[in-house]
Amino acid sequence: MASAKKKTVATVSKVKPKKAPTPRISSKKALQSAVVPVAVSGPKAPTAAERLATQQAEVKAAVARVWASLRVQTAQVAGLEVHFVAIAGQRPQWQFISSGLLPTAGAEVSFRLVRKPEELTMPSWVVAMFQSLVERAGSESFTEGQVIRFPQKLGQGVAELDTDMQAVALGIDPKFGTAQVLVAVGLTRDEERLVREWSPLALLEVLARLDPSLVTDLERPSTLVSPRSRGIIEQRVATEGSSLGVMLADVSTVEGTAADGLTWSLSVEAIETVMSLLKGRTGHLRPFAVKAEGSTVDVIPADFPSVERSGATLTIKLSQPAARQVRASLKAKPGSYRFEALPKFTLVVVA
Repeated sequence: MASAKKKTVATVSKVKPKKAPTPRISSKKALQSAVVPVAVSGPKAPTAAERLATQQAEVKAAVARVWASLRVQTAQVAGLEVHFVAIAGQRPQWQFISSGLLPTAGAEVSFRLVRKPEELTMPSWVVAMFQSLVERAGSESFTEGQVIRFPQKLGQGVAELDTDMQAVALGIDPKFGTAQVLVAVGLTRDEERLVREWSPLALLEVLARLDPSLVTDLERPSTLVSPRSRGIIEQRVATEGSSLGVMLADVSTVEGTAADGLTWSLSVEAIETVMSLLKGRTGHLRPFAVKAEGSTVDVIPADFPSVERSGATLTIKLSQPAARQVRASLKAKPGSYRFEALPKFTLVVVA
């Protein structure tokens, strides 16, 4: 009888997994781990209205400090208050400061003027000057280094005055500390032309050495009258070039296409500035822009001259020889000007 085969059965023993030991945490650590970090925000940034109120308060405090012992008078100019005082002493003068330009123009404007000892009331032409500032403040902000030209000469209507000042340069007024106040300083006609090729702030630096108070004297001779002073300034102009990167024009329009020909019409009042910038900016390999309502003209240094238009923006690229040719051909009088370097471009100067 055959013997039965034995079945070999493999037995698998079940191993009970060991339970992981529970870490012991001190109550202090448990509390620390249970705390969720909460972001702590810093002080809330002031709103635009709060910043404006602070700036206005700073100006008011600075005026009170500077004119503490003086009799302050106030005139109303086109809805603007202009505070002023009469200063006696070795150099009699009027001192003025606006109150109300800061919200629209970003700064109040001060002005100091030589006063004749017998003058008891503020000159009436100063009212017209501040009225022009009010009108400009509605469309642009006032900035350090800006030059503002007025419709009439400063001192207009004063028969005995012989002045060619018709513009002011704006600089930080050190008299009022850190308050938002810009001082307006009268410029002679040749100084006004000079700063287009150079820098209004650099000229104010020169004037401050002669008079730290930056008082406007309508009968002051130009800083360029002295041969020594003129030589130093012209050397700096040639070395430093112009700081004016953007100019505004009353009339600046663009018509046509690059293929058929482009025409740029520019007011005669602006063409002198463009001529200066071709020297002070393009001549130093720096771009500049001419802006008017609805159009922008960018003048850019380049290896090869060209003209192109994209919408309301005209771009004029000028090599150094082309820039010199354009500048030599232009005149500050109405007419149409063509240039060999830019055959499909016409610049029309309008009255």
